[in-house]
Amino acid sequence: MLNKIEQTDKILMHDWLAAVLASCKGKIGFVDCPTMLYRQHGVNSVGAKKYGLALFVGKIKKAELKKSLIDTTIQAQEIVDIYGETLGQQEYQLIKQYSEIWRKNKFQRIQFYLKNKVLKKGVPRKVCQLIIG
Repeated sequence: MLNKIEQTDKILMHDWLAAVLASCKGKIGFVDCPTMLYRQHGVNSVGAKKYGLALFVGKIKKAELKKSLIDTTIQAQEIVDIYGETLGQQEYQLIKQYSEIWRKNKFQRIQFYLKNKVLKKGVPRKVCQLIIG
């Protein structure tokens, strides 16, 4: 299964991929202690940032938040394409629907996010996600 990960450059966040596959194939739990050191480097496509109003206003002006949301749908489609046959029907449908979310109107996207609890972490990020749709 690891060889499949190497086949694509559309998987932007490998930890997200690992979480999706783990949730589909097993159980996810919470470990309340560090298990490794976190390091960032200059070419991280995403990473730890301090999210505040100024960052969001700047990202909205540059359309970066919308692009980021669209990128996650491209990644979701790639997961469906590569791992679809190994996913359960419910997981497959959720990821497939998410991958096609930008074909829907804004109201339908917001409804999908809320119904399926597919929301960003933190209040400011959730608000921006819902504003952008």
